[in-house]
Amino acid sequence: DDCVDCPEGAFCSTGASEATLCSPGTVQPQAQQGSCNKCVAGTYQAEAGMTDCVDCPGGSFCAEGASAALPCLEGTYSNVVGLGSGDECADCPEGAFCSTGSTVPTDCSPGTAQPLAQQGGCDKCVAGTYQDAEGATACLECARGEYCAEGASAGLPCPSGRYQNATLLALNVSMTSADDCVACPAGSFCSTGAESHTLCSPGTVQP
Repeated sequence: DDCVDCPEGAFCSTGASEATLCSPGTVQPQAQQGSCNKCVAGTYQAEAGMTDCVDCPGGSFCAEGASAALPCLEGTYSNVVGLGSGDECADCPEGAFCSTGSTVPTDCSPGTAQPLAQQGGCDKCVAGTYQDAEGATACLECARGEYCAEGASAGLPCPSGRYQNATLLALNVSMTSADDCVACPAGSFCSTGAESHTLCSPGTVQP
């Protein structure tokens, strides 16, 4: 009875000369104990000598006895606290990306798209295509009379004196710059964004 009771947050084995603090990942809420308790899955404790474990925060998970929260892997996310395994993190949906430790998916920005789930980034629209909306799963073909560089969020009109027609689309020729628009031939004119050239009318010429 003259032996001192072991304090909370520590343990004392038989014949102990001093109390030993619970190590990170373990706790002891009661006094006079011979061991510490592992933090249950979904909680953690980063410090020594503690009496309570802490809930695992959103965007992470904690296995049994965790001394630190581990982030949800790239391509997954979670806004729920107390996850005990990485398998409990949700898959990132299509049209979005999830970086490591995400609590919510991030929609793909205009000019990008993501057709697959569980991804850590979005893909730029390839040259000749564009996407003007957020959260898209696919890019759109550049319209006639326009050109689209890589990562375009909108088609740009062919400049005056050039055009772009359906034949180029049918041949799958990427319109990536103004120079890819076809030069208007002699004897015709092309206004900005023209899909085809227009013949000069009687009484007018263009050499």
